[in-house]
Amino acid sequence: MWSHQSYYPGNQPELDIVRLAPGDGCLSLEWRCCRPGLANVQVRLYALTGGSSFLLGMLLRRRYRSVPTLAARAGFRCALAASAACDGLQTHFDGLTNGTLYAVQVCADGVSSRIRLAVPCDVPGAVVNYIHPFDPAYGFSGRFTCSPSLLRLADGTLLASHDVYARAGGQNLTKIFRSRDGGASWQYVTDIFPCFWGKLFAKGDTLYLLGTKTEYGALLLGSSTDGGESWSDPVTLHKGGSRAKGGPHRAPMQLTAQDGRIWTALEHGSWQRGGHATGVVSAPLDADWSRAESWTVSGFLPYDKAWPGTVRGGHPSLLEGNVLPTPDGGLVNLLRYETKLSTPNYGRAVSLNIDTRHPEKDPEFGGVIDFEGNLSKFSVLYDAKSAHYCALANRVTDGQPLKQRSVLSLCVSRDLQHWRTAADLLDARDLSADKTAFQYPDFLIADDDLLVLSRTAWDHADNFHNANFVTFHRVEGFRGLVG
Repeated sequence: MWSHQSYYPGNQPELDIVRLAPGDGCLSLEWRCCRPGLANVQVRLYALTGGSSFLLGMLLRRRYRSVPTLAARAGFRCALAASAACDGLQTHFDGLTNGTLYAVQVCADGVSSRIRLAVPCDVPGAVVNYIHPFDPAYGFSGRFTCSPSLLRLADGTLLASHDVYARAGGQNLTKIFRSRDGGASWQYVTDIFPCFWGKLFAKGDTLYLLGTKTEYGALLLGSSTDGGESWSDPVTLHKGGSRAKGGPHRAPMQLTAQDGRIWTALEHGSWQRGGHATGVVSAPLDADWSRAESWTVSGFLPYDKAWPGTVRGGHPSLLEGNVLPTPDGGLVNLLRYETKLSTPNYGRAVSLNIDTRHPEKDPEFGGVIDFEGNLSKFSVLYDAKSAHYCALANRVTDGQPLKQRSVLSLCVSRDLQHWRTAADLLDARDLSADKTAFQYPDFLIADDDLLVLSRTAWDHADNFHNANFVTFHRVEGFRGLVG
């Protein structure tokens, strides 16, 4: 079953902070009350200086009810920075100091929420959600934001989701947020448990979420008819596995309609098993998508180093594919290509051909193409108005390490074979590549704009990979960049 509320294993907190959004000298937050009738709600914000952040994170796991007591035990100087009485479910604090660690707690009638941490900073874009790297609030799943997914509903409402990640963690929680003002501000909707690597999409008035139960867990599909407030029990489309044995793998990749079916990428394997074989999952457009039997999982094609044009040596692997219609009416899967230890070590992607008449068949090797940004997840959409394929990718800039994800670029092509960089949309190459990233983008084309959701590592992130933000960005008049 999928929960559809603020989720916590065991006894649910009576008060729970469900969203944090630090900004330039400010902090916004939302909470939920799980006990009816709580009154005298007060939000307390404390500035913490000195002490050990690591020790503070360890102590937080014990569910301290008092910030001053917690701070003293971690060696911090603690000062009440602000306090606000509230009759709603959210509040906002201004006049804060960037770079300072703050602890926040909601209290009412003798009941206190878990203590949450935040560091205000000037982050690009609009903050959808934030998790401080030492904050254990979602420790059962992880401590870092991951897997952003973006959807625009027919009425213009935007929905965003992300899961919560930690290496070897539970990796089983997805959080959903909503914007009714074009992405300028965001509000919490619900938590989905257990769900990881989820992608939001819609058919008519029904909302769907396709993801796995956990990393390499069963492939699940659930649905909502009230805009994401509540969800059906998910159906299983493909059985799960494990890191040791291999299992379903995906990212929030787009779904593509072609030849009467809806298609998206799916891999099978694990990093521990040496990589992933690649396939697709699809269903007829006129089928009942909430029924597992409507969906077909193809066979999985293993990587073959004998394919012409592939890199030499290392441990190459394919994953996180973009299923796309070709200019001649075919269907291909354009995939991220892991080449860091190979020759060449950068600038290649692999295309596989999909047989749309036989959706159960393995994909077939199509070719290797030149593509900047192949070393991390990239997203591709076709824009009919400009007659270009548009990709958002992390290209490696001059003098930077291959792990760099601090530049998010718009790359374009007319034929899926020849690509060029049209513009750098988010560029922080002057900051540390170890700590900064705009990565795993999911995006939409809305009229003349690109709407972009990023897993963003910024200011006091654990590292570039282990992000602390999910941020939203609007690129107005993007076709002027396409050329």
